[in-house]
Amino acid sequence: MHERRVALLMNRDSSHTREVCAGVLGYVAEGARWFVHLSPSDPRALEPLKEWQPDGVIAHLFNEELADGLAAWGGPVVNITSTLNDPRFPMVEVKHDAVGVMAAEHLLERGFRHFGFAGSDRSGFAVSRKQAFHRRVQEAGGSFAACHVEDLPLRDPGTSWSGMQETFSGWLRDLPKPVGVLCSMDGVARRLAATCRSMDLNVPEEVAILGVNDDEFECVVARPNLSSIAIPARRIGYDAAALLENLMAGEPRPQSDITLQPLGVVSRRSTEAEATEDEIVRTALRYIRANYREPIRVDDVADAAGRPRRTLERRFRRALDRTVLDEITRRRIETARRLLVETDLDIGGVAKRSGFSDARRMAVVFRERLGRTPSDFRKEARPA
Repeated sequence: MHERRVALLMNRDSSHTREVCAGVLGYVAEGARWFVHLSPSDPRALEPLKEWQPDGVIAHLFNEELADGLAAWGGPVVNITSTLNDPRFPMVEVKHDAVGVMAAEHLLERGFRHFGFAGSDRSGFAVSRKQAFHRRVQEAGGSFAACHVEDLPLRDPGTSWSGMQETFSGWLRDLPKPVGVLCSMDGVARRLAATCRSMDLNVPEEVAILGVNDDEFECVVARPNLSSIAIPARRIGYDAAALLENLMAGEPRPQSDITLQPLGVVSRRSTEAEATEDEIVRTALRYIRANYREPIRVDDVADAAGRPRRTLERRFRRALDRTVLDEITRRRIETARRLLVETDLDIGGVAKRSGFSDARRMAVVFRERLGRTPSDFRKEARPA
């Protein structure tokens, strides 16, 4: 078989697209006979692309002119973003409604009853995340308000630097506090956190902020560091490459797009709040946060809160609608998921650092709570 030419049209200025590229190249490393050319996702790449005569394209399509040009070109194309919701191309993406629900659950678990969303009202992925988030918090009896700002990559460099902050300032002033906010992307979350600092609003005590993509630069450069929902970007790239291989071999386009579950919340300071007025519950939560990696029991938490176990359980359920053990387990699962994705620790090492008694116990909890084993979770996140 001859070596196929494949063009990757995606900007590599975010960790998300770099991880997608890594997934594609991981597929190639397994034996695909591809010659890969990387180019920005820009309409100006259309003429050089046609001159190069690729056999197929994997593209991050957020620009309508580029999408129209690729459709006119007529070759196999796999899209890796629902920004445009363009039905002309098969797509590999994350389940954005699952992202919205996961965000809502994360903030509901921290006791918030007021919620907001900050992001685009035009990008397909942002709209889907917002709608699912809104539905879930509404089901839980929470209030909701949205602030629409542009979140597309590569905005015009001449766009006002202060315009988004002014929009955020007016919105934040009117929100009931404390409030938990989902931002469509980590870049939006970073700007929202900066606006809160300029207004002397405490993050996360008054405004808890949750981003999406777990872009290390955006999350760590922000003050405080941002919690974010991790996306299986490397798996998206790998699966997009496998799909393109089939299309280039003449196989028919699949009847539906490939959509993947988000990996989970990477919890950092920006959502580490206890949005409950019950000081006993807050004391218990602080103790759990500081000690969940140790072999603590519910009785230890009750002792730290200064209340009998039965009393603490009752107050915990009333404030947070879950048990003390649920909270300990939730913390351990969050940490284990992060370590499975970000480190090369073996399963036993992940279990130990996350607070589980051993790898077997962690596997049981993962199957009960996530429907898959820790090893399967890692393979989904890091296919190559």
